[in-house]
Amino acid sequence: DDDDDDDDDDDDDDGMRDKSRPAIVVVMGVSGSGKTTLCRGLEEAFGAARLEGDDFHGAENLGKMSSGTPLTDEDRLPWLRDINAQLHSMTEPGGGGKRVVVLACSALKDSYRKEIERGFSRGELRWVHLACDEATLARRMRERSHFMPPSLLESQIETLEPPEAENCIRLDATRPVSELVERVRRELQP
Repeated sequence: DDDDDDDDDDDDDDGMRDKSRPAIVVVMGVSGSGKTTLCRGLEEAFGAARLEGDDFHGAENLGKMSSGTPLTDEDRLPWLRDINAQLHSMTEPGGGGKRVVVLACSALKDSYRKEIERGFSRGELRWVHLACDEATLARRMRERSHFMPPSLLESQIETLEPPEAENCIRLDATRPVSELVERVRRELQP
């Protein structure tokens, strides 16, 4: 089918996904980088649905992290698969009506990102990597109420495999949120 005649309808708020923008934006980085804060800004800017990766952790994973025990790849696999399944359900026709879904998720390793991307077409999912210096991350973690203790920051930094530049927007997480939102908006516009 040739849908070129329907291009004018892409901007209508009819629940159909705007094919000129990515369906999914994943804001990734280590704990304390500001993933949730940026996702809230993107949710408002894009009228997007917002998911919090932490909400997909089971009780066992939350218990491990709360006690200062880093998760293993095996611990993370069911979590990553649950996130992938939710993304698929939200981006299917009739899956919620939002044109963009934003997800806050650490996605520290390339293998984790591949699990989240599984089943999506190239370009359907865009990564936003929030990079930040360790001192700022440690300060942010000490100042917030979260299940992830500051003692796990070092293991997160050691685990991090920064994504390649292709299909990834790298941002300085120390910049104001409004500036970061605008940068993502500019990068994602056709």
